[in-house]
Parts: sequence; structure tokens; C-alpha cells
Amino acid sequence: MFNLITSVEDLEFLSKELSASEAIAVDTEFRRTSKEHIELSLIQINDSQETYIVDCLVIKDTSSISTVFEDDRTIKVLHSCKEDIEAINSWTEGGINNIYDTQLANAFLGHELSISYQAIVKEEFGVTLKKEETRSNWIRRPLRESQLNYAAMDVEYLLEIYESQVKKLKLDGKDQWLKEETDLITKNLLKRIDTINEDENNLIPISKSEVTLVLSKFNTIIDRAAESNFINKTLLFSKKSQKDFLKEYFAIGLEAAMSTKGKWRRILIYDEMYEMFSSLSF
Repeated sequence: MFNLITSVEDLEFLSKELSASEAIAVDTEFRRTSKEHIELSLIQINDSQETYIVDCLVIKDTSSISTVFEDDRTIKVLHSCKEDIEAINSWTEGGINNIYDTQLANAFLGHELSISYQAIVKEEFGVTLKKEETRSNWIRRPLRESQLNYAAMDVEYLLEIYESQVKKLKLDGKDQWLKEETDLITKNLLKRIDTINEDENNLIPISKSEVTLVLSKFNTIIDRAAESNFINKTLLFSKKSQKDFLKEYFAIGLEAAMSTKGKWRRILIYDEMYEMFSSLSF
């Protein structure tokens, strides 16, 4: 069951209710036509008591819900948050603070990084969610009841997943690592800050064989740190991120490059990275 929100008045009332919540589950449905253009159709929200579906195409005044999204006191639980952040920003032109990402949390606990929401629900609760509406046209109105039910299910289990994961993260001392990572993602997505100029500064002034050698050593450091801390290796530093980091190193130096990757990564790998780069004789 869900409550469909189609008026500014109802959205304002909902926002007041949500502002008192410690944590809310959030998901979106949207249409993306290019990297730059995204059109938000629905926002689904669960506050552990009820599920709400906000029709973003018919509501133009977003000030009340923007206040909730930007409030640091309320945790917003999402799964694979990047496109949801972009979609919400396209509607509200604002940010979303204090995010908890269940997909990232899964990786911090040493499991798969790219796991889907449906897969986690299946693992945790033995429930198989229907996927018939995955490729629906979310912009066309009226929406079918089956589409709305599908959308509502995307936030049905998020808070339960969050409660289960966060206990494990706190036991491992990784809850702050996740918070730092989601804050970093939000900052980079919304501000679109590029620390390196693609045309001029991304050149690596060493040979391909030397690059291969450095990346091999880099990957060994990542393997060791991921294994010893029970963290998904790709989350810590994917192969692509390693190559990009090497470009940043030659452009701005180790200290500046590491400063863009979050404190938790620095804690895990900085000493070995410093030792590796200090030993290079290019």
C-alpha cells in the first residue's frame, strides 16, 4: 500500500511528518536522455510506517521537501545513490544530505559492490521482487497501478536493510567510513568539481611498461588493504580509479591526489602509497 502525493499542500504536510523521522528510505523513478539531462518522475519515501509516492511531474513547488532532503538530522537511506541524487537535484535544484547507501554499505562489509536492491532483498528476506516494470515509461501519465506498486516496493525493505547493516558497520568501526564516502559522492556529483584538466594534465610522463609496473604495485596494495579490512576491493580502488589516480599523482602530487579520495582511504593505504611512489625512479 502507498499514499500518492499530487499536490503542494499534501507535500508540505508530508514534509512536516518526515522532518521528525530519524531515517527515511528514498528511491526515484526518472527518464534520462543524456548524461546532462534527467527528468524526475517519482520520489518514493518510506518512513517505516507508510510508503509515499510523490508525483514530481505535477508538483512544481519543492521547497518543503527540499528542506527535508537538506536536513542533516534525518538519514536518507538509498540504494546506489548517485543517479537518485542527480534526479532529485534536477527537480529541487538542491542537495540531499546525510545519505546512507545500502549498496556501498554492502561493499564496506566485504561483499559485492554492484549488488542490486532486489538481490539484497532476496538474500536478507528470501523475497523475490517483480521486475516487470523495470523499463517502464515513467514520464507518461496516467501511471498504471502496477507501475506504482513496483515503485513502492523499491523502498519497502530499505530501512530494514539499513538497520541490519549499520549494526555490523558499527561493530567493525566502518560506519564513519561509509558516511565519509557518501558525503564525498554527494559533493562531487552536485558541485561537478574536476581536479584535473582532461586535455592538458592527464598525461602520464612515463612509458607504458613503467605504467604497468606501477599499477601492478598499486593493485597489490589495494588487494592487501581490502583483504585485511574485509572491504570490497572495487570500492576501495577500482582498476579504472587506479589509472585515474596515477594521472592525478603526476599532475598534482600524492598529497593533493589523496585529499580527493576521503580520509578512510588515506588511513588504509597512504603509508604504502607514499613508500611506493618514493621508491620510483622515473
